Amino acid sequence: APAREYGHRMLSRVAELVPSLLSEPLHAVVAEGPDALARFNGWNDRFWVRSLVLFGAWLGDYETRLPELAPPWS
Repeated sequence: APAREYGHRMLSRVAELVPSLLSEPLHAVVAEGPDALARFNGWNDRFWVRSLVLFGAWLGDYETRLPELAPPWS
């Protein structure tokens, strides 16, 4: 599924650039590949995954203009 592959690419970008933003279970899902995203079938789960995918796309657009990323809790 192309949408799942795109979502996985964006989540991989978030996991690489801001690893502390993702939980351990979500890191495990990213490591398993695009088909693992199908396990998120609840409305709330899909909402958060889609939000992280959108953030990954935004990071791709602004990656070269951003300094080193660090969440406020690190």
